[in-house]
Amino acid sequence: MLRGGHQVVVESSQLVPGDVVVLEAGDAVPADGRLLESASLKIEEAALTGESVPVTKAVGLLTGDSFPWAIGRICAIWAARWSTAGARQ
Repeated sequence: MLRGGHQVVVESSQLVPGDVVVLEAGDAVPADGRLLESASLKIEEAALTGESVPVTKAVGLLTGDSFPWAIGRICAIWAARWSTAGARQ
């Protein structure tokens, strides 16, 4: 995660709303969040959605009616899922 402009490692129990989390391929998603940046990010969401393959994630603009269904689903990540490719913060 980023604190004070530096990347540091903290336990997920120490995360607070507004923290910026940095993920790499193979990392567990420590908390629900929204993408600020993404580079070919894919997240395993089978337990949530039944998808048989990892879901491609991308940055998207959230507006009144779009979240959580349309764009919201693409730019949101959920705790206890796994990053399978790419990076994001």
